[in-house]
Amino acid sequence: MNALRFNRLATLVWACALVAGSAPSAFAGIVYTMYNAPELQNDWALSGTITVSRTGTDLTSADIESWAYTVTNGSDSHTYSSNDSGTYLNTNGLLATPTALILQYWQSGVRNYLQLNSHSGAANIVWVTGGGDDTPVYSAADYPDGLWSVYNPAFPSSTADGWVIGTVAAPVPEIDPAGIGSVLALVTGAFALLERRRLKTA
Repeated sequence: MNALRFNRLATLVWACALVAGSAPSAFAGIVYTMYNAPELQNDWALSGTITVSRTGTDLTSADIESWAYTVTNGSDSHTYSSNDSGTYLNTNGLLATPTALILQYWQSGVRNYLQLNSHSGAANIVWVTGGGDDTPVYSAADYPDGLWSVYNPAFPSSTADGWVIGTVAAPVPEIDPAGIGSVLALVTGAFALLERRRLKTA
């Protein structure tokens, strides 16, 4: 096999691999950065993420894959996550879009809320847009202290649907076994062809 044919075939192999590798992949989840509302947080700063497994309305606790957040006030800082002991969460009326995580406004007396708890609820952060006799509230606690608690807040990030409690940070890619298989099949086949031509020439 001459050098020109080898170069052409090698180029074809790499082009096939590139095309197969650029195929769309599925997502294991979407990561939202928690909205920091310093004007409501009693001098505390909030940073954190919530990862959900799908977009759509009425997400349940099963749709939230993980979460973690840190509250900071000067040198005082506390970090909690879904990996802590005694962790659980409650939610209703949670809407996930490709760009935002929204706690919807209540309708027909249904209470919409998201509550992230760790250490059996001793530490928590809560968003409630209200419903029925419930007053909208935004609060956080670190036992035995309440960090902030604001009733009927004018939540600074909102849409017609509700409070925007998070915005997209980055999608989490999921490895696509079918895509990898296609690349390997293309590369293996091309090298097998090279070997057959080499042996024939020899």
